[in-house]
Parts: sequence; structure tokens; C-alpha cells
Amino acid sequence: MMFQLQSFVSALTLSAVVANAASIPRSRASFTLQQVLVLKSARNAFDHYSAALAKHKGRIPSGLLASATQETQVSPSPSDEGTAMATPIGMDKSYLIPVTVGDSTLHMDLDTGSSDLWVYSDKTPENQRTGHDLYKPSKNGKQIDDSSWTISYNDGSGASGIVYQDRVAIGDISYDKQGVEVATQVSQKFVQDQQNDGLIGMAFSSLNNANPKQKTFFDNVLDDLDEPLFTASLKHDEPGSYDFGFIDKSKYTGDIFYTDVDSSRGFWTITVDSYSAGNASGSSFDGVVDTGTTLLLLDDDIVSNYYTQVQGAGIYDATNMFMFDCNTKLPDFTFKIGDHTATVPGDRLIWTQEWDLCVGGLQSNNGGDNILGDIFLKSQFVVFENKGDQPRVGFAPQA
Repeated sequence: MMFQLQSFVSALTLSAVVANAASIPRSRASFTLQQVLVLKSARNAFDHYSAALAKHKGRIPSGLLASATQETQVSPSPSDEGTAMATPIGMDKSYLIPVTVGDSTLHMDLDTGSSDLWVYSDKTPENQRTGHDLYKPSKNGKQIDDSSWTISYNDGSGASGIVYQDRVAIGDISYDKQGVEVATQVSQKFVQDQQNDGLIGMAFSSLNNANPKQKTFFDNVLDDLDEPLFTASLKHDEPGSYDFGFIDKSKYTGDIFYTDVDSSRGFWTITVDSYSAGNASGSSFDGVVDTGTTLLLLDDDIVSNYYTQVQGAGIYDATNMFMFDCNTKLPDFTFKIGDHTATVPGDRLIWTQEWDLCVGGLQSNNGGDNILGDIFLKSQFVVFENKGDQPRVGFAPQA
């Protein structure tokens, strides 16, 4: 009888311990991640434009491909060891963040316009990994049997390989079984882009190109964040930052306006209700909010309406890119998104210089998607929220 009583008491004690353990709230995280400086090579404006069109299925003129050639090497500016502060890569094209993948720290492009996390490794042919830091699996990292992935674009560029499962950490949060797509073949165009060591996609997991399909890092850590969101505060000619799990009120002014996202195609797609620029205006269109694309890419008629107001602006040769005299003053471009008005100042639409002309940060999508890239995003504080069944994006002016 005593044995039975002791067993009963022990069982009650164990049940209480289990119940208490189950009721302990899960530790959640929030953190800020600054962009880092990694300058390895510079590419010309034509190369950037052709890559953006390829990513978003726009037509690529033959003259643009012919002009998309590699430029000269550049060296990084000195920075304090251990700091994360830095500046964007050439022409504000790439914003890189440090990501721990397995046993490696890689500089990667946080891309809300894709859903793959892919890297270079020693499995990438030696002549295809020049200039890149390589992924080294941790002791717990393992290849997924019969796995594969392929990314291909309409300019002939792409990459493919196998899938590992390994620990990935960004800032203060990690996931031990993240799908890591390891490149075993990389096209020459990707090889020439030595500015980053891979891509970390932050669109929706339905867009992932792996087999078996993998969840994005954001989807995997969603329940571990204080709030199911991350924010982007990208800057012009200075460091930007991403916040995960919280909204930093010091980074914006006024109120944040939220608009629903159509995620049916896997992108952060929103509706812009109208636009205006100088004497031109137009009605609504849908656009993809994409931190991984530099340019603002819109339909032909919108772009033409804008540049008809820019003295001397015209399409250069067969590249289909609008250029103009660098002393030209450009009008602001204003987007109406619900009750929010987002304005890109005209001087921010002067993107870069090729020869004796300046290149516009607004260009035609050539039949592809409308893309609200970094030229637009650098004027806004942006919230990417995935709460419940209806994801949404929030906008406010940057502080």
C-alpha cells in the first residue's frame, strides 16, 4: 500500500512538473540587423537592369545584353572590426547582411522578391566560386536525400544544386533545420556577381524552388519572434537596417499605413491606387515590394509619362534605358497607397552615370512585373507582417 501511495505521489509530482513546463511561455526574440560593407566588384548599369528584368520576367533587348559587361575591381573601405555598420554596394544595388550558415558567416542579399536560401560551397565548381566565401556544413548539417533545386532566368542565367538541412542564424535568432540550397552549378553571370555569397529569400514559401519544397527562414522563425514581422529601413548612400520582431518608432514619422498583400504568386504584391509626377498622373496598378531589386520598374506608359517631363531624356540606343543630362532636375514621383502618400524625391531617381549621361532609377519593366525596388523603398519605412491569414505591408515616411 505504501509503495502504491508513493507511486501515486510521484506521478502527481511528475504531472505537475510537466504541466508547469508546458505552461512556461516560449522565449521570443527581437533584434536589429545593420547592413555590412562588402565591396568586391562593380557592375555597370546595363548589367543591373538586365538582371532585374531577368528576375521578373521582363523582355531583355539584345543591345542591353551586349552592354551588360563587368567593370573594374574595387576595394572595401576600412571599417572597425566587429562592427556591423557599412554602406550599400555600388549604385546602392545590393544591401548585404551577415548570416551564419552552418559553420560559415556569409554576406547575403536579403531578398523579399524570392524564397530560396542558396549559397556557394566546395561543391560548387572551383571556377564558378571565385571571390565568394563558402558554406561549410556544421557537424549536424546533412544533405537531404534525393533533393535538388533550380533557379533559371530568361537571360540564360541561373543556378542549381542540392539541398542541405543546417543551422542558420541571423542576429539573435536561429533555426537548426533550415533548408540550405547548395549550388553545384552556377551560370557565368552569377559568377561575375562577386558582391554577395548567396541569397536569403524572404518572400512566401510557396515560391521556393527546391525539391522537396523548403520553408523560408522567416516562415521557420515566425513563432519565435515577438511579433510576426520584420521591417526595412533602407538608406541612400548610408547604412540601412532590418528589424525583426518589433517596430522601432524612432525610424519613422507619423503613422504606419497598412495595405493587404496578395500572396497568391508567392510575392509581397500590393495595389498602388494611383500615381503622379509633375503634370502626369495615372490609375492603379499592382506591384511587388522587392528589397532584392535596385530599380523601380513600371509599365511602359507610366515610365514614358514620367520622362516626357524630363528635358532631354531619351532611350539610349538598343538598351531601352532612359538617360538624361546629369544637370537635369527630375520631378518627384508620388504613389498613393490607400490613405498613404509615398514620395520618391526627383534627385533619388538619378541612379548612376554611364559615360557623360545619367541613368534613371525608374525604368520600364519591359512586360514583366511592376517592381517597387530599393529606389522606392529608400524613401519609406516598410513593415512586412505575416500575421494570420492576411499578410500585409506597412508604409511610413522615414524619420
